Amino acid sequence: MKTLKYFKSLEYTERIDPDPEGGFVASIPDLPGCLAYGETRIKALNSLKHSKDLWLESVHKSHGEAPEPRPLQQYSGKFLLRVPKYLHQRLDESAQEEGISLNQYIVSLLSEQDALNRVTVLLQKSTTQKSASVTAARASFHRWFSFTSTLEGSPVEDSAYAGADVAPHPVTILSQFSDRFIEVRE
Repeated sequence: MKTLKYFKSLEYTERIDPDPEGGFVASIPDLPGCLAYGETRIKALNSLKHSKDLWLESVHKSHGEAPEPRPLQQYSGKFLLRVPKYLHQRLDESAQEEGISLNQYIVSLLSEQDALNRVTVLLQKSTTQKSASVTAARASFHRWFSFTSTLEGSPVEDSAYAGADVAPHPVTILSQFSDRFIEVRE
């Protein structure tokens, strides 16, 4: 059986990504759930060393082993791609218009599309997290509103809206009763 010291000595691939809320998240893909946060890349990576040790200690203690790093893949920078003749022709014509080789043109298209895909994924993650925060804030406000509207002397009871069939929009109430103002940013 391999020792904990053996697993700690192995070099695992580390990944670092910007956190949409600020700072960075460092992780080790070969050790699921092993990650760390830092305000800077360096702090995230330093934190990851400690997280890695704790992760390996925990898994080694409970299972007697831990995953070994996957071998790094060696890429040649070449691959064969079959395309329809019409597309081959269009790509070649576009490359000639740009004054570059077909290979350079295709590499630039692939790079641009890959960058767009990565940005789209980051924006979707950020939007999802932001949306969840706004939803939680709205739910919290509605709980507050429901609670305070049942109290004697509440903004709704003391206002022109008391006894109305339709409740006013919460922002209307908040703007009129600034002492109970809560700001929700979207």
